[in-house]
Amino acid sequence: MRFLTTLPFLTLTLSLLLTASSSYAEVFYKWEDGSGSWVYGEHPPMGVKAIEIKTHSNRNNDTDSKKDDLADKVANAEEAAKQRELYCKQARENVEALSSEAAIQQRDDAGNVTMLSDEDRATELKKAQMALESYC
Repeated sequence: MRFLTTLPFLTLTLSLLLTASSSYAEVFYKWEDGSGSWVYGEHPPMGVKAIEIKTHSNRNNDTDSKKDDLADKVANAEEAAKQRELYCKQARENVEALSSEAAIQQRDDAGNVTMLSDEDRATELKKAQMALESYC
């Protein structure tokens, strides 16, 4: 399970990226027009005394998008690892039950209970073994 050994690395990387600031400052100016009203803009007119105003943008920049993508990948990888572990456990239990001498019942879509035939047991055992190889 080489995949599980990379999970702590991905989690650490994600936490380091998320501690970085997710916004950046934009600079605007305000200046007084001839009538005593304040005007706001990115570029004040030449020769006018303007006051610089720094703001923080809520827009995502390219770095924010990459952090979001990485967070999604880590979350998906962790969920996939949990799901794979669950499937592996279920496959082991199925192989063990189907390999035993015990009679196995199955329930159809209508809720009727029947005994699993030897042929059906062999088919289900093959499926369970394939799942075991796939998930474990």
